[in-house]
Amino acid sequence: MTSIKEAGAIKRNEVQASRVTELTLPDIKEVREKTAKLNLLHVCILARTLQTGNKADAIQQGQQQP
Repeated sequence: MTSIKEAGAIKRNEVQASRVTELTLPDIKEVREKTAKLNLLHVCILARTLQTGNKADAIQQGQQQP
């Protein structure tokens, strides 16, 4: 109960907080660009893996490569 009262007093500027944490927010546009690049990279890797897997399957089954 004491911490709730202390939080109220801090909010009302009756006392100063003993600790203050400051956060810097990242540039959301930059984060989205990086995320999009990573997603594209994962898609490219997945596509390459599937292509390689399909070629290996065709060779194992005795089919010709295109």
